[in-house]
Amino acid sequence: MRRFSFLAVGVVAILATQAFGQGSSRLPQNFPSTLPPVNVPATPELAPTPNYIPLAPAPALPALPVVDCPPGYNGPLPLVPPSLMPQTPPVNGLNGMNGQPLSAPAQEAVQSATSPFAQSTEAGGLASRTFDNAMFGDFGGVFYRRNEFFVRPVQVGTTQRQVGTDPLTRQPILQEVPVMENRTVAKAVNLPLNGRYSGFKMSDQEGPRPTDRIYFAYSYYGNVNPGQNPGIGNVDQHRQTIGFEKTILNGNASIGLRLPFVQTVGEGSLDSSNIGDLSVSLKYAFVNDPFTGSVRSAGLIITAPTGSATATLVDGTQAAHGTILQPWTGFSQQLGQRLYAQGFSSVMVPLNTSEPTILFNSLSMGYWLLRSGEGERFKGLAPVTEIHINTPLTNRDPSNAIYIQDQINLTHGLHLMLPRASIGAAFSYPLISPRPFAGEGLFTLNFRF
Repeated sequence: MRRFSFLAVGVVAILATQAFGQGSSRLPQNFPSTLPPVNVPATPELAPTPNYIPLAPAPALPALPVVDCPPGYNGPLPLVPPSLMPQTPPVNGLNGMNGQPLSAPAQEAVQSATSPFAQSTEAGGLASRTFDNAMFGDFGGVFYRRNEFFVRPVQVGTTQRQVGTDPLTRQPILQEVPVMENRTVAKAVNLPLNGRYSGFKMSDQEGPRPTDRIYFAYSYYGNVNPGQNPGIGNVDQHRQTIGFEKTILNGNASIGLRLPFVQTVGEGSLDSSNIGDLSVSLKYAFVNDPFTGSVRSAGLIITAPTGSATATLVDGTQAAHGTILQPWTGFSQQLGQRLYAQGFSSVMVPLNTSEPTILFNSLSMGYWLLRSGEGERFKGLAPVTEIHINTPLTNRDPSNAIYIQDQINLTHGLHLMLPRASIGAAFSYPLISPRPFAGEGLFTLNFRF
């Protein structure tokens, strides 16, 4: 009886264990007994597994836009934000790496980056390839009236000279002729103040952007003030100017010096040579965009009376020779891809009231016929036209001891850009009378450092 009881308990335990295991592993009736096979391409290393389920592929990351710059450009590529991704047809044929056209803003950014006007360097200044052309300038034409002594033939009497014979009377035919002797005579002349007001204007070999450079300029003025100096022959003038400019404040300001040397070629004592007055130039660009080339600047030129020239006026007194202050404003603007403009407005304020106060306005328009990238022998070729309007605010009358009359002078020139220099040549001529000179030839040479 006891044995039967043990057997019954064991059978019950086995049945309970099986029933419990079946309840815990029971699956839903609609769940498939086997997973469907997946077709996976066979490889030599891995055979397909019937029940293998591959992971979904990761989404492709958007490609960064890559700019194809024009040929010859080896500088850094401009950064293009995602908003400038390809959207519109190309304007000038610039495409990205994937062959899709760049948007118009992106192409404009590329063109600006390759412009010779501006591109910033890591140091914050301007790269050597972004040197602006300096203006050629013109002649200020400040004159003074003085007595000059010339040696001239003067009639001191008459004499008789036989010029023939009377055929009837056989008497000689006499004619009175004047007797001439060379005498020194005084004559009032109007001449430029030699060594003063020479190369001191803001538009003389200057640009509105602060730049590291040294420069040399030569000007030849033919037949100075011909209308007011009859009877004294041609008076020509030569001027050489040397100067330098050094940037400060991360390239947004500069300090410069310039010194002219002036020679006047004429008869007698009109032939002279002098060292001109030293000018100090202070320049600050409150807008100096290295990407678009836009510049808005202002500054001051201080011209000190350091020159060697002296001038005796028609009344016998010495002409004033004082310090001159010249506050100015200037701009540079790129107009499209090749056309650009720059200009200055300044006023000459002498500390000595006997000298004239003058308003200067100058505007230059240039066009890039040729532009090349880094490593090219010639980086640019640009013809320019400048107009200079010189308006006296005082001392307008030629009867004044020192005076200047209204002038409008036109200058045509050509700039050749080299890797670290620029060469310029120009011709200037006055448009209105009285003409301060018949014509001016200019040559400039700028070296960047």
